[in-house]
Amino acid sequence: IFIAPEWYQTWWFRLALAALAIGLGWFFFQARLKEVALTANLQREQAERERAELTLREREADFKRRLAETEMAALRAQMNPHFIFNCLNSIKLYTEEHDTETASFYLTRFSRLIRRVLENSRSETVTLENELDALDLYLQMEAMRFKGKVQYRIEVADDVEVQLLQIPPLLVQPFVENAIWHGLMHKLEGGSVVVRVQMEGSTLLRI
Repeated sequence: IFIAPEWYQTWWFRLALAALAIGLGWFFFQARLKEVALTANLQREQAERERAELTLREREADFKRRLAETEMAALRAQMNPHFIFNCLNSIKLYTEEHDTETASFYLTRFSRLIRRVLENSRSETVTLENELDALDLYLQMEAMRFKGKVQYRIEVADDVEVQLLQIPPLLVQPFVENAIWHGLMHKLEGGSVVVRVQMEGSTLLRI
């Protein structure tokens, strides 16, 4: 006599139960993987935001430090104070507009100019090369500050030995500044400043 097993004892029921268990396990495994991946992504995004905020704070702190240093140097610099503080205001404007690349470039040039002026001001005379380097930095500042309204070039004759000739510091810059403010600024289109350095005779320097 053959006695049929109960339905829950049949091989097909056991197979279906095993398949269901495997399916449920796979489903929960995939759900757990997605949860772990989502958590990892959120943690990574949070870390990136924190790094970005830290970098921004570091940049702002660096700009503030460098501005403070240049402001202190400006108080001792023998230059027109209006030019000094106009440059500082331009740098602050670029930082407020979050144009950090231009602000950094401007601030680097301005710091070099102030440092050069301070170095030159400690001596009764400086080489013409140092004076022209300071003048070039000054003209870069003016050209950037007026955004293309001022163009310039410095021409030095071949027979001028800029590394050997000594002149009083800040001898040329005030004349160039007056040329810009009184010769160019009243023109809507601006203009160009040309500084020519040449010798007259054997000892007389003409600028």
